[in-house]
Amino acid sequence: MRVLTDPRDTGAVTLALPQDIQAHAGEYPLEFFEARTWPMARSHPEPRNVAECASLLGSAARPLIIAGGGVWYSEASAELEQLSASAAVPVAETFAGKGSMSTATWRTLGGIGVEGTRPANAVAASADLVMCIGTRLADFITGSQSLFKNPRVKFVAANVDARDAHKQGAIAIEGDARVVLAQLLGALAGAELPDRQEYRHEIEVLQNSWQSELNHHLSPEQPLSGRTVIRLLNQEARPGDVISSHVRRD
Repeated sequence: MRVLTDPRDTGAVTLALPQDIQAHAGEYPLEFFEARTWPMARSHPEPRNVAECASLLGSAARPLIIAGGGVWYSEASAELEQLSASAAVPVAETFAGKGSMSTATWRTLGGIGVEGTRPANAVAASADLVMCIGTRLADFITGSQSLFKNPRVKFVAANVDARDAHKQGAIAIEGDARVVLAQLLGALAGAELPDRQEYRHEIEVLQNSWQSELNHHLSPEQPLSGRTVIRLLNQEARPGDVISSHVRRD
């Protein structure tokens, strides 16, 4: 339970009992079976690092947020969308962070990296500030260090694990994603932020081109394929829906 409730070490836990003792009876004190509450702690970041990130967001011309699984684990989707909207910053998602942005706007770029969308990877290639929220920035996300091509790009990384927060030489913000985003929103409140209209127009052109290509390859006139089925499911799914799939190999 300590591992399951630790935001840094959390993961699957296996309890293995050898067969020769599975049928053995044992005597244990009653308090061993008493219910116990394991509180989930939210770590708070260093204020000066949050302030530095807010300053960079205010001056960046081509900022990008990469949302990872930490956004989901900390239940920070609402704060992420609020920051994206108020600071006019597009968001790309890792595999674990998919769905962090539920609002379909010019700021929602979809997946990033080896299997990411063309707009997301194009924006990442020219970004001058990349803010990473709850992601380990693994090779599939960075394209084995080939994705970020702007020679002046700076990184800010918010993570509960210091090892991941310091990747890419980032300004490390060690803390829970929801706490970090909430404090960042507070730091930006009342600040004069650029509207980034030219940046928005460029991204909308990329998205429209990408959408046209998808419409061509996934049109109803095309033979039914796995990707067409996925698109239909995306169109029909509603908040709260759960899709269960089974892969059969004959």
